[in-house]
Amino acid sequence: MKSQLLAVAVALAVACLILQLVFSSSNDFLKYEVEGVFVGELKHTIQITNPWQTPIRGGKLIVPLVKNQTGRHYAVLRSVSASGGMFHGPTLLNYDSGNIYLYWSDITINPEAAFNVELTYLILSFSVKYTINASRLVEYNVESELYKRYTQPEQLIESDNPKIVNAAREIVGGEANSHVKALLIYNFVVEHLKYEVQKEEKGALWALENGVGDCSEYSYLFVALCRAAGIPARIQAGFAFHHDSGVVEDGHMWAEYYLEDYGWIPVDAAWRMFGQIDHRHLSSIQSIPEIPYANYLFNQT
Repeated sequence: MKSQLLAVAVALAVACLILQLVFSSSNDFLKYEVEGVFVGELKHTIQITNPWQTPIRGGKLIVPLVKNQTGRHYAVLRSVSASGGMFHGPTLLNYDSGNIYLYWSDITINPEAAFNVELTYLILSFSVKYTINASRLVEYNVESELYKRYTQPEQLIESDNPKIVNAAREIVGGEANSHVKALLIYNFVVEHLKYEVQKEEKGALWALENGVGDCSEYSYLFVALCRAAGIPARIQAGFAFHHDSGVVEDGHMWAEYYLEDYGWIPVDAAWRMFGQIDHRHLSSIQSIPEIPYANYLFNQT
């Protein structure tokens, strides 16, 4: 799987209009600063090769779509193509989480051939840095569906485990400000973990106990500690690029925590970003995905 980001030119008038829309709000204070704008094309390519001398049949492929769940980037799916072998689809899978997938089924790949999928998006994305005014923070509505959903434990986010609960309590101490508590948790995560790529996702508790992990463990541990401290938090996963033009082989994960009147605040502990995110982070999954990341299955016959 490869993803390619390509920058294209944008008229100054369009950029100014977009900036005006971004800064517009029903509230009378500035939530964040826009520090960069990207307009370009994202290509997501997937190739599944059959190395055997016999066909493989009954294949399934499920691909999450880059979507517009955040005001920090907008994506328009311009084209979808599939080639190689026989298949049905794609069909659209839409979940309550907001995650959306394309699903191909009954895929057959002939010997030493490949099944290829390419998705092309037009992207408008912003680098943002939040400006948090402590005097404007308000208490959470603990009865809201958002609060209940994003403070409960989940698979890989073991926020009710005694080790996670005790760690969160020690980290935040007597601090009452939710933004400051999130910063204390972020500082702990980046100091406690050493970056090491893992073959599979280990989750928050494993990361706390072992002190190592990749972007997934950084994100899961931050989210779990926030939830244990009473701060709504969730993961985001998708693609992240170091430059405006480039190719990445793998996906990336980061996190968000929630403040009333501010919304979801981005955090990428693995990349040392707190309260800010660059325009090269493009989300396709929020919260724990309904579909495993190993999202294709074939049977050799």
